[in-house]
Amino acid sequence: MNNKDFKNKVVIITGASSGIGEASAIQFAKKGANIVLVARRKEKLLVVEKKISKFNVKTLVCTCNVSQKSQVKQMIKDVLEK
Repeated sequence: MNNKDFKNKVVIITGASSGIGEASAIQFAKKGANIVLVARRKEKLLVVEKKISKFNVKTLVCTCNVSQKSQVKQMIKDVLEK
C-alpha cells in the first residue's frame, strides 16, 4: 500500500473478519481511515475491531452476507446513517 493519507476517509472492508480482509482493515486504519468492518461472523469482527482500536480511528461493525442483496442494502444504509 502506498503512503496515501486516508485520514477522515471511510473504507468499507468486506471479509474483514480474517485473512486479507483483516490485514487490509489494519493497514487502512494505520493510514488514518475510518473502517467499516463487514463479514458474516460478528464475534470475529469484534476481535478485529479491538485490534484496530489502537489507531484511534472510528469503526463500524456490520454483520452482512454480501451474497444477499437485501443485507448489502441494509449495510450501506447503516454506513450512510453513521
